[in-house]
Amino acid sequence: MRFILFFFLLFFCFKCGQAQTTSITKAHVSITSENGLYNETIIAFLPDATVDVDEQYDVIKLIANPNISLYTFIGIEKYAIQALPPIENEVTVPLGLNCLPTIAQQLELIVFDNFESGQVMLLRDLELDETVVMNLNSTYDFVKGAMNLDQRFQLIFLPSIKVQVLPETCIGNNGSLYFINPSQYGGTLQVKNISFNTPEFIIENFIGDTLIDQLIYGQYQIQFNDTFGRVQNTLEEIAYGYSIQASIAASHDTVEVGDSTFQLFATTNLDVFTEWDFGDNTPFSNETNPFHTYETPGNFVVNYRCTNSFCTIFDSLNVVVFQIPDTIPEDTLMVSQISNQSILLFPNPVFESLTIEGIEYPNPVTLHVFSLDGRRVFSKQILNNEIIEMRHWKAGAYVFEIKSNAKKPFQKVVIKSP
Repeated sequence: MRFILFFFLLFFCFKCGQAQTTSITKAHVSITSENGLYNETIIAFLPDATVDVDEQYDVIKLIANPNISLYTFIGIEKYAIQALPPIENEVTVPLGLNCLPTIAQQLELIVFDNFESGQVMLLRDLELDETVVMNLNSTYDFVKGAMNLDQRFQLIFLPSIKVQVLPETCIGNNGSLYFINPSQYGGTLQVKNISFNTPEFIIENFIGDTLIDQLIYGQYQIQFNDTFGRVQNTLEEIAYGYSIQASIAASHDTVEVGDSTFQLFATTNLDVFTEWDFGDNTPFSNETNPFHTYETPGNFVVNYRCTNSFCTIFDSLNVVVFQIPDTIPEDTLMVSQISNQSILLFPNPVFESLTIEGIEYPNPVTLHVFSLDGRRVFSKQILNNEIIEMRHWKAGAYVFEIKSNAKKPFQKVVIKSP
């Protein structure tokens, strides 16, 4: 019988393409009767295995002796060797057997190879309603009772707890550790920053998941244990990322529809990943200083995001996009620069009041103000050093027309909300 199991093991390793058996995560469970009968079964965990039948791995049980046999199940079929996917969550494997009545039997874990720290195998006896830890070479004694032996026992493989660092901290106290215990059995979780000897976090009967946030950077010692001997002792590091400093600007904050010279600028203190959202439903740009052309008039908010994988910052700016009418009625307007004339309008953009200088004394001039769609919204006779209160005007861009000596200079003025 031992020769048959040895043959099965060699066959299994050959099918796995492994030169040595030690590279496979596997458990061998044996049964021994007090009269010397013996049998084994193997459960392995492989990356490309499934919970269904894997012909390249799974081996059907051949019952050579009806008085002693040990096997697992896939459906109703009995298997001497069963391969399963790696342990991510709690795994329950039904364990079936044949044995003689009234004779003492002993189940033993004889191989437990390449399991992660914190992974444990339990044996569940449903007839006696008890669960025991099966460490390497540990045994469980029983006698055949009234319950069907193909339904009496279960092997339960407990996973190790999972730890994620998200994200690394960039301002000194915003790191997080996320823990998952994918098992029905709870334990004690202890977390301590050993770099700075900070107070310890202790969670009793930890089941499910939990997030510990607002952590400073450094190395964290993570310990977990439960009553089944599932023990983990690992280190995780929350790295320190330097804070990003960034400033953004635009070549101009008012732009004509279709003007392809409009450009955005970003200056940062670190190498970062940059993303610009122009606010007009066009694709984002990852260039540091992108050019953009707006095809429709309006007020747009440009959103900026940059990250260095540790830290992320956001900023935004406003852009007014105007359109010159195709036809210019007598009472409407045309935008032109007035850089060659002496009339000054400042500040621009304006928050509260606008000052007009450069009007020849003592002759008054006529001021007309138009919205970008050509509507006249304000008119007044003005003199030199005139101050126009604009704190209650709607934010946006306007065109100022000043009629003086039959000349009509125009200037675009932007009003920003205070």
